[in-house]
Amino acid sequence: MTKKFTLAVDYLGQRQLNAKRVSQTTFRAANGAVFPQVAITDASFQQSSLATGFKLLFAQDHHGLRNLIIPLIGLSYTF
Repeated sequence: MTKKFTLAVDYLGQRQLNAKRVSQTTFRAANGAVFPQVAITDASFQQSSLATGFKLLFAQDHHGLRNLIIPLIGLSYTF
């Protein structure tokens, strides 16, 4: 953008194959009462993230267990 300021943007995609997923379901008892229940299943899903030159990683979807904003550390070497 200028000689002293550069903006870098990277798209990071990751495919999880048959990963464990936790979801909330309901359980109906014999007397008709309904209770919340946690279910663990295997499922494949895609995670999408966007990395900026400001050293922050922004989640672009809600797949997987992670924070919405993740600080990044980068190294650069020029020879």
